[in-house]
Amino acid sequence: MPGEQQTEEEEEEEMQEEMVLLVKGEEDEGEEKYEVVKLKIPMDNKEVPSEAPAPSADPARPHACPDCGRAFARRSTLAKHARTHTGERPFACTECGRRFSQKSSALTKHGRTHTGERPYECPECDKRFSAASNLRQHRRRHTGEKPYACAHCGRRFAQSSNYAQHLRHLRVHTGEKPYACPDCGRAFGGSSCLARHRRTHTGERPYACADCGTRFAQSSALAKHRRVHTGEKPHRCAVCGRRFGHRSNLAEHARTHTGERPYPCAECGRRFRLSSHFIRHRRAHMRRRLYICAGCGRDFKLPPGATAATATERCPECEGS
Repeated sequence: MPGEQQTEEEEEEEMQEEMVLLVKGEEDEGEEKYEVVKLKIPMDNKEVPSEAPAPSADPARPHACPDCGRAFARRSTLAKHARTHTGERPFACTECGRRFSQKSSALTKHGRTHTGERPYECPECDKRFSAASNLRQHRRRHTGEKPYACAHCGRRFAQSSNYAQHLRHLRVHTGEKPYACPDCGRAFGGSSCLARHRRTHTGERPYACADCGTRFAQSSALAKHRRVHTGEKPHRCAVCGRRFGHRSNLAEHARTHTGERPYPCAECGRRFRLSSHFIRHRRAHMRRRLYICAGCGRDFKLPPGATAATATERCPECEGS
């Protein structure tokens, strides 16, 4: 049963301690990413009692490990736990020969790297994942959950990799930027940020589309471009279900439901839902502001009924003075 397998995997995780490391991963949307990697450390790395522990006093966990005293609900789980002390790895991958101490969790997950199986599907956008943990992280894009909080500034993050990047040497708080561009002098907090920036000088585009050959300076730009060929639309509107290829398109669409108009015109106060509409509106103002006053140097609009042929070289304020 799936529920029983989940329970076994949870108990297998309980057999080991965790060590958290920050490991550099692939860049995403022009930013370097770090993964918070939790390494499982066998319990025999802890101090082992000099004497065999007494039987478990917990009726719900009657099976105690004679090496470390850890108690388990089932004898089979205790047998699996014992491998953390012996180092036994009886389960081998039939594809590559790599060996594992647990079959139901470690070997099964590893096997998906060969089969390409992605059994975990997002109910919001139908995107699939090979591991439940990856699905949990992905779903935060839909729910807005941000479980990782910085103790220094309170800023919250949805992904552990973004949190790790924020914490890196606390440069985000100190403002330290030790990596300077030799071409323009601009400084960066990370070496990978500098490497990406330098492509603006060199013109290097190392990421090529396998379908059309278009090249990109950032891997995130290539990933977005690939949706043109695949037709993938991973961003789904929670109100009407319409799907979009890019998050920015979804944000613009969402305003049709909320009525939000975030682009105000400073001259007339009119507000717009899309930046493109706002820009077009501003050009209409600019077409009426092509006349520079010879007296004060300010630009001004033509008065009602006036044309370029009848306009004076002075604005109405200077003309009337």
